[in-house]
Amino acid sequence: KPCFFQASAQLAVTYQSLDFSSVKIGNESIIDVSSFNIASEKNKSLRAGLRLLDSLRYKVRYYKNPINREFLTELKQVSKSWLANGEEEKGFALGSFDTDYIKSTTVMTVENFAGNVVAFVDLVSSGQPGELNIDLIRLSPELSSEILEFLFVHTILFFKELDYKRINLGMIPSLIVDTHDDQGALVLK
Repeated sequence: KPCFFQASAQLAVTYQSLDFSSVKIGNESIIDVSSFNIASEKNKSLRAGLRLLDSLRYKVRYYKNPINREFLTELKQVSKSWLANGEEEKGFALGSFDTDYIKSTTVMTVENFAGNVVAFVDLVSSGQPGELNIDLIRLSPELSSEILEFLFVHTILFFKELDYKRINLGMIPSLIVDTHDDQGALVLK
C-alpha cells in the first residue's frame, strides 16, 4: 500500500480526499536563527563550551559547493569512522554519504589544531526562503557531543550573519501518535 512522507498541507488535503488516512510520526526540529542570541543568560553554558573548544584550537570552517575531491576524501573518512562505531546509513528521511551528492552541498566542519576534519554537517536549501536543512551530521566517534554543539552554534551564528531565518534539523519521531498539526509530519497511507 503506498504512503507519502512529509506531504505538504495542500497535497495532504488531496490525498485525504482520495481516502488516504494520516498518521503523525514526528515533528520537524527548526532552529529560529533570527532570534538566537549567544550572549543571553540562558546560553551561558554554550559560551563556556565554545571558549573551551576554542582554547583547544578547534575551528569551524565553511565550504561552499562544489567541494573538491581531496576534501571529499577527508569527509568520507569521518563518515566511515562514524559508521564503524555501530551507526548505520539511514538514507530515507536522513541523508547518507554519497560523494556526488555531498560535493554539490554546502559543508560546515570542525577541524582540530592540525587542520583535520573531526565533524561536519552538510546543508541544503529547504526550498523555503531564509531556511536551510541540515542533511547529514557526522562526528569522529572518539570525540564528545560537545564538538557537535560547537559546530551547531557556529553554524547558527554564521548563517544568522547571512540573514537566514531558520535551520531545519529534520524530523524528530513522535513518542505519542497524535492528530495532525501544522508542525507535524504526516504519513498518508
